[in-house]
Amino acid sequence: MAQPVVRPGVYHLPSAGSQYLVFTMPFGKSTWTDTSGYYLMQNADIIGVDLVFTDYPANLDLKPLNRRRFEALHKLLPVLFQLSSQVFGIVRQMDGAQKETAENMLHGFVVHYRTKPSEEDAEREINIIKRSIPPPYWKPPSAKGDSDSGTVNNTKTPPKSGSTGKINYWNYKYRKPTLAPTPPDSELAKHPPYPYSPPVIRDSTVMNVLKRNPWKRMLLVADVTGSMSSWNAQVVQWITQWAEEDRIAWIAAFNDGDGMPDNKKQPGKTGGVYAEPFKDVYQAGSLLQLAMRKGGGGDHAENNCEALITAINMATGFDNVVMIADGWAPMRDISLLTAISKPIHIVLCGGPAGVLTDYMAIAMHTGGSLHFRHTDVTDFSPLRNGEPMTINGRMYQLMDGTLLMISTNNVKDKR
Repeated sequence: MAQPVVRPGVYHLPSAGSQYLVFTMPFGKSTWTDTSGYYLMQNADIIGVDLVFTDYPANLDLKPLNRRRFEALHKLLPVLFQLSSQVFGIVRQMDGAQKETAENMLHGFVVHYRTKPSEEDAEREINIIKRSIPPPYWKPPSAKGDSDSGTVNNTKTPPKSGSTGKINYWNYKYRKPTLAPTPPDSELAKHPPYPYSPPVIRDSTVMNVLKRNPWKRMLLVADVTGSMSSWNAQVVQWITQWAEEDRIAWIAAFNDGDGMPDNKKQPGKTGGVYAEPFKDVYQAGSLLQLAMRKGGGGDHAENNCEALITAINMATGFDNVVMIADGWAPMRDISLLTAISKPIHIVLCGGPAGVLTDYMAIAMHTGGSLHFRHTDVTDFSPLRNGEPMTINGRMYQLMDGTLLMISTNNVKDKR
């Protein structure tokens, strides 16, 4: 109940990165209307629990009602209350300021979870990457227009000789998946046709950040553990369509231990890190798939710091380190933070409102940055000065050397 309240207009269910169940309650009440599937939570890896309600009556203290809602959740799923308090979020939807609107909005709990991936799940994740890699004979159609406005020229004419052949991002965000074109006869013997249908982009975080930030000669470090394939597929698509020759120097991938049993994983000795000098989209796609196949699920925590240290030590000739990170997953090896020698730019995929403090610590300590779908955080001076700072919808403060998410009720108005 002391968690900071997040105040979006409307709560949006995640489009990628986790499974979720919605346990609904009526407007203004703490009884259940739907608890379907609650039994799935007994053996699931719980990564987030959001209490969702509306701002009606406006400015009314709804803590007594929300306390009763939490008590109802405790009776239904007491296992949730063994989790860290930072797993819980409190979301007050501000577009429900009128009763007629509020009554029709979501009220209740959204439980985000992951199950241990089966072999079929793992193969499905790998296929998302595989199907994002274009055939060697494929050429992107030319397109003109502003991708933000949606004005495009959907011509199918191949680019002229010497053309960059960049495709408009709007096409990739909204088009339907297609199969690869039939190769010319001269190519058929060398390259048998195979499906080429990049996933429709539902969470464009990676694409947006890489387009928005002109980093050069990157060491790109990708988390390829479970549920990250939709974002890593964007890396492949971005390389195919947008990346200039000097954007990537090295590419690395990590899978948290090559299937090592969880009880044997130690900070700095977990392994499962692969890195190579960047060549082209085919080599990058192969490296991602190799690291994914070597992985084998495991616990929720990951070896991000080890992956960064290993990749930095292996790579040469790079200028910027960019990590594609799982916003839901904590780190088991944050104790290795002081051994990271370069500024780290962290692209956070999925995850709750706000950010796990481990990622904030890496960005602050190394002089790096945090990047979300629509925003970049590059200045942490308020935190270093002991002041509260809002990042991605939640408020944080550095207290006695430790980053903490704080309640807005404890923050003085400095206007």
